[in-house]
Amino acid sequence: MLFNDDVVKIEPSEGDIWPNSSIDVNIIFKPREAKSYTRTAFCDITGRESRLPLRIKGDGIGPRVQFSLESLDMGNIFIGSKHYYEIVMANKGDIDAIYSVIPNQTVFGPCFQFNPAEGIVMPGGHQAIQVSFQSPYLGDFEEEFCFQVDGQPELLKVTFL
Repeated sequence: MLFNDDVVKIEPSEGDIWPNSSIDVNIIFKPREAKSYTRTAFCDITGRESRLPLRIKGDGIGPRVQFSLESLDMGNIFIGSKHYYEIVMANKGDIDAIYSVIPNQTVFGPCFQFNPAEGIVMPGGHQAIQVSFQSPYLGDFEEEFCFQVDGQPELLKVTFL
């Protein structure tokens, strides 16, 4: 088989198959992003003029991460007081989840601090993220923060009320 790249690997990549016999071939698919992949491998056969194509299709699902909650009711907050919260990101997938928080450019957005604001959550792992809030402003708010996870097309969201 003539084919190997960072997403699809074929093992063994070459060998002999004698008449009236067979061989097992492993196709290893390691997607890095949530998208569809299509590859064509070609098998060269001694004594045959043209190669035999093998079309391979697969869908990558990307990292599967989720927060311990979708929204957090912060209750009554006094101007200037500092409040601390914790959200937990869990990686339920099979690949590393590299994340970063996207800052909000709203009135209350800069009043939130995330620690760590970026990082890696290993497969089967968890990451506690400390959230601090202190505001000099009076008023009701609803802030939705988005987290970008590499290889995942949708943003991961958490809302503070």
